[in-house]
Amino acid sequence: MIIPSAPYTAANNATYKSPVYAVLIEGITDCFVFTSGVFLNSYTAGTVRKTGKTISGISRKVSLEHGFSTTSSMTLTILDTDSHTITSQLSKLTPYLDGSPRQIKIFAGYDTVNFGDMVSTGDALQIYTGMIKKVHLPKVRGPYNIEIQDAQQIFAKDLFTDAVALVAPALPTLLTGIPYDLILKILTSTGAGTNGVYDVLPVTWGLAIPQSMIDIATFEYERSIWYGTNEVSIAITDRVMAKEFLEKELLKVVSAHLIMKGNGQISIKSMRPIIGSTAGLPTITNDSIVGDILYNRNIEGVINDVTFQYDYDPYTNDFLKRSRFVDSTSLLKYTDAKPLLIQSKGLRGSRSAGIAGFSDLGADAFVEDRATRIFQRMAYPPQEINFTTFFDKHLMEEGDIFLITHPEIPSEQDSMGITDEPMEVISKDVDWQNGRVKWTSLDYFPNSNAKYALFGPTTLLSYELESTANKNTYAFFSRWDGTMKDGTIGYNFL
Repeated sequence: MIIPSAPYTAANNATYKSPVYAVLIEGITDCFVFTSGVFLNSYTAGTVRKTGKTISGISRKVSLEHGFSTTSSMTLTILDTDSHTITSQLSKLTPYLDGSPRQIKIFAGYDTVNFGDMVSTGDALQIYTGMIKKVHLPKVRGPYNIEIQDAQQIFAKDLFTDAVALVAPALPTLLTGIPYDLILKILTSTGAGTNGVYDVLPVTWGLAIPQSMIDIATFEYERSIWYGTNEVSIAITDRVMAKEFLEKELLKVVSAHLIMKGNGQISIKSMRPIIGSTAGLPTITNDSIVGDILYNRNIEGVINDVTFQYDYDPYTNDFLKRSRFVDSTSLLKYTDAKPLLIQSKGLRGSRSAGIAGFSDLGADAFVEDRATRIFQRMAYPPQEINFTTFFDKHLMEEGDIFLITHPEIPSEQDSMGITDEPMEVISKDVDWQNGRVKWTSLDYFPNSNAKYALFGPTTLLSYELESTANKNTYAFFSRWDGTMKDGTIGYNFL
């Protein structure tokens, strides 16, 4: 979630306000402002031009179980009122500047918010950072349309361009490590070792993204909290597009997805098990919502059958191990759920020990834990709620958890109305001109089996998933189905 300043929050919460957007294009000193109101600033690096006409587009969506994220492009329409505002800058409206993507920064505020110098001071927020994709030139004295997209365009680059096919008895060239660390290494590596501690791979294996553009602290936090130390080991035998490799071989394996923060940094979110506390989470109520709500019970979103194929043999192009896991209780109720298949060329279990160059890295236990986490979130219908809010809620980002209260949304207990129901942001679509945001959210507690109260280690699962020893050792303050004696839902006090 984007963290605002106190003056911004005050303006954001005001009943009447006029939105203001300021755009900086790398290599151009002019600041382009989109507003019909007042622009408060101390910008001195160039001329402030109130020639911005419209901002349109930008929709972001993530897939929890498949490890991918998608982002649409955005279009800035800028008037050329004096024949110099944009025309004189055409040579600078190129996708790259000195070999690096040319950045466009968008700051958001209101007519009572001081934008400062948009570098180190000011109360406006940097809410989007993108790169130029195309520039549509106008007819005589018409507006310029600048199409921009976020840093994911960098992932279109091919990796391992010097890879060679593997032929026995040669041993494979391997990429081995913890997936979260490998992602950081691929993102930062230049081949020169000058781009931070993760810059350790050959030049053809990395994307050379400046480490300042990567939220390294969050990668390390997510790894330590949600993953552990399990390694993967992948044979490098062919060139592949970076986005495809990152999503299929690393992100999907660990149930994570990349997101783009408002300041342009690449960050990561992991599919979380149930949370211990909802304190401090942002809230959505009926007062925040504009228009109708689309409620989807989302039975089609159930995942109760997961198959892993791993122990990949690069000599024969075969997966030597197939492990299937099912949530039997869910399967009895939702027999038409679509099975989830996860293929990994990097997960190494017992059968990898028989492949030249590889060893057992503990994947047999890891895939069972991975399946359990998926079932915690997806074995029962994860209700989907689509709604539109005023712009004052735009600070939430994909993967954020929030609480929703509304009297006309059905509850899982077959009654009307929900209170402080935890939801996860799946997609965000900003309507810049009208000051509204369309949201798609997924239930964070999708089944009552995962709602329990207990006192014990944070590694404990729900009662039905625990070992007999743990069931007899720790206090589960709810019945096996996650309800209290009176039928109400139990809560997790971890």
